[in-house]
Amino acid sequence: MSTKKSGAADVQPSPSSCSTIVVTEASGHHVLKIDGYTRTTMMVATGEHLDSGEFHVGGYAWHLRYYPNGYDQEFSSSISFALVRTAGAGDNVRLHARAKISLLDLAGEPVARYSQPVDKCSTSKASDPWVCKSFIERDELEKSGHVVGDRLAVRCDLTFNVQDRLVKELVAVPPPLLRRHIGELLGDARTSDVRFKVGGETFPAHRCVLAARSPVFRAELLGPMREHAATTIRVDDMDAAVFAALLRFVYTDELPELDGGSAAAMAQHLLVAADRYDMERLKKVCEDKMVRHLDVGTAATSLALAEQHDCPELKKAILRFMASPARLKAVMASDGYEHLVTSFPSIATEILAICAVAAEANGSTSTIVATTKPTGHHILKIDGYSRTKAMVAAGDSIDSSRFHAGDHAWRIRYYPNGTDRSNQNPDAISVMLELQDAAAGRNNGAAAAAVKAKFVFRLLNKDGEPVPSRTYRSSVHSFPSSDGFKNWGFLRFITHGDLEKSGHLADDGFAVRCDVTVMGGIELRVEPASSLAVPEPDMHRHLGRLLSAGDGADVTFRVAGGEAFAAHRCVLAARSPVFKAELYSRGGFLRPAAAGRPGTRVIDVDDMDAGAFGALLHFVYTDTLPEMASADVPAMARQLIAAADKYKVERLKLVCEDKLSRRVVVGVMLADDTSMTPTPMSTPTTMTDSTTTGDDPQRRQRRARYHVLKIDGYTRTTVMIATGKHLDSGEFQVGGYTWHLCQSGDKCSISKKTDRWVCNSFIKRDELEKSGHVVGNRFAVRCDLTFNVQDLRVRGLVAVQLPPPVLGSQREVQGPRRDVPGAPVRPRGAASPVFRAELLGSSMKEHAARTIRVDDMKVPVFAALLYFVYTDELPEMEDDERAVMMAPHLLVPADRYDMDRLAEEGDKMVRHLDVGTAATSLALAELHGCPRLKEAILRFLVASPPEKLKTVMASEEYQHVITDFPSIATEIVLAMLAANSA
Repeated sequence: MSTKKSGAADVQPSPSSCSTIVVTEASGHHVLKIDGYTRTTMMVATGEHLDSGEFHVGGYAWHLRYYPNGYDQEFSSSISFALVRTAGAGDNVRLHARAKISLLDLAGEPVARYSQPVDKCSTSKASDPWVCKSFIERDELEKSGHVVGDRLAVRCDLTFNVQDRLVKELVAVPPPLLRRHIGELLGDARTSDVRFKVGGETFPAHRCVLAARSPVFRAELLGPMREHAATTIRVDDMDAAVFAALLRFVYTDELPELDGGSAAAMAQHLLVAADRYDMERLKKVCEDKMVRHLDVGTAATSLALAEQHDCPELKKAILRFMASPARLKAVMASDGYEHLVTSFPSIATEILAICAVAAEANGSTSTIVATTKPTGHHILKIDGYSRTKAMVAAGDSIDSSRFHAGDHAWRIRYYPNGTDRSNQNPDAISVMLELQDAAAGRNNGAAAAAVKAKFVFRLLNKDGEPVPSRTYRSSVHSFPSSDGFKNWGFLRFITHGDLEKSGHLADDGFAVRCDVTVMGGIELRVEPASSLAVPEPDMHRHLGRLLSAGDGADVTFRVAGGEAFAAHRCVLAARSPVFKAELYSRGGFLRPAAAGRPGTRVIDVDDMDAGAFGALLHFVYTDTLPEMASADVPAMARQLIAAADKYKVERLKLVCEDKLSRRVVVGVMLADDTSMTPTPMSTPTTMTDSTTTGDDPQRRQRRARYHVLKIDGYTRTTVMIATGKHLDSGEFQVGGYTWHLCQSGDKCSISKKTDRWVCNSFIKRDELEKSGHVVGNRFAVRCDLTFNVQDLRVRGLVAVQLPPPVLGSQREVQGPRRDVPGAPVRPRGAASPVFRAELLGSSMKEHAARTIRVDDMKVPVFAALLYFVYTDELPEMEDDERAVMMAPHLLVPADRYDMDRLAEEGDKMVRHLDVGTAATSLALAELHGCPRLKEAILRFLVASPPEKLKTVMASEEYQHVITDFPSIATEIVLAMLAANSA
């Protein structure tokens, strides 16, 4: 496939990146009623219009234009409509949409004959209208029977994708940091447990790191023959600079930067050290460097080392280099050659054999080398392929997030229906690579030089692996080209039919990977020998083996359930600042004893199960997550996010966030009526009657809830409820949102509260009645709901949105576990930092004080406070009036004890605001620092009719407010001005 042309911020190189096109639909409708149809046709000229009221869909404001006498002269006998986005925020955002305008009958239902769909609309600015020029002929409308009393109504349905929401950059997961973290241990005397004395210099080191990287070090430092008294080890047969480079490689998997002769000499010394300590990868790295810096002065010495330390590939490369007669003469004249043939007589015979082969050939070889800058790749995931195909017009693209390769910024342009706007029947997907920022000339105003690059586009299968038959490589292209185009790519990357039949679509999504290589300069040099293959860095593998074996472990973690994990303080400290503070702080773990064995300690971990803690350690040692079944990933990822947050392992947190699905997963299971235990026929479903709600203790760490729905009178529901009709369960709370069971489904996303997730066939009635789970005409189902709250957006509510309960996420504090022997563990202080300081703080607690007086709070208020501390919810009140009365009283202790979520319960004050409570509530919000409550009250005041606002301002409470908080009056005025201008 050939490539085709299609018609830049500080850049930080990154080897790989990923973004996802998440196609979520925003939808809504607006009904426009026209009262006085005849008068509009008489008074409004052709081409002129009347505007509907403003309505909102997907966070944007819209209005309908009604043209009684047509959009223009060509359609003057018709009624026309246009949909227009109102100017405002996001004016320049491109939208891809479906719109439909329908005439409504007397019942308010769309008339199919008079519904005009607009399948693919796109606009990039607010002033672009979407026009239906010939909605209906006026004569036909007047005869249709849908104009009654000179009135008619139309409905506009709008569904669209917003480009700035289409492209969601995946959680930016940084590259593996294991080598950098372990490298930071190098030279850290505080955490070291062994020292090496080399050539008058002392090098602090860590036994477990050395043991992980070298079997010789493992035997010397951790094996049964180690000398326990040796805290300092002398190395007499190695130069200090060489030992320093050896340690650098042990801790970072790379060598220090060296040039020319010094690099060749260091490589030779390190080859000896690598062979001594059995470090195979270091040995290969040194061989490669020796080949790259090979010349007639080093060839003999290098060949002797290759023979002595068993390096066959290095030996072959040097012999090929010496095949040239001129080079061979120069090598034979060097100082090292005599030592070579004296020490290894057979080498002379091998050299003669090489010369005999070379004598049969004539000529020499040089190589033109086109150097490249660091490569990079980006993975673009399209989640919602069918919607992009249906809603994005030919010639329109959806763009990836920006990524970097070779010191330049790039992006992928995805054309669901190809690049040709004139194509009425598009059948293929186009992908293009676009240069975003040519760094050259940016700072001095000069024209940026063209960037030469080549690229590869690959379709990925469901496992994320490239599909060979859908891999397309470009030649080297200039960005921009000579005619100014910045895009190159493949116009027919894959046809719609081929993609849909390929099996590479998963849940209506697929992924494309683009690898970019930026070309550098061109040079001509003689290549004396090919470079040698060097294995990939393997520190993660070495440390993983160390973790599995437990060699040299100096700390043991005992996790809930009794399972123990042996680990190494220095590795944990390198990877986590929390571990470092805990393991090496004064009063923490024992320092190494005089005998040379590190002190040990057993640590209890009560807030994590064994599986999660094992996965945490696996990541700490290897920078990867352990293998697990795909079904277990979401639950494990949620637990690991909490662990990563606790121990400040930021990359693990990002990796887990990246793993978590952006979708909601709902499961409803048939449950045994007595035990409420789900039976193995779980599937999403629907039904209702009496209800029970509870927390699932196994899911609490995953922030999941379930709802049990009991149907008492199953037969009566089947007789009395018609097909398509339903009964609703009671409401239940999950994640700070209110739900009820009506219909449900599996792997769903939601954009507005009226959306439903449906399972059309949960169980056949005959099968249910024979299953044995209907007892006494009763049965029960259970709905498990797990979701990411950030995917659900609620706009424009007056009520303050409560955060989800935090009780389950409060970590148990250090300090006394029990107040009296045998008493249960109580989470005093876990919910309030003020309680923690007063009751458990080392400087403030009174050890003898078992009774504490609280003189400035009423008993019901303190009782409600304690109820909230222990349950994360307020006690039920007899009626709403009592709840409203309690809410302002609770703001005071919430502020006093620094309990943010309790303060948010001021939401009840908002929901019951009236002119009598507004001023008092505003004063409390200001006094106790509740900005969201304050904002909601201001919105209430601004939205109130003038007479109500005057009543509030005339109240005695309002006078107190502006006396105590003079700025409040100004804020109310500013809020009113803002509302009026909007």
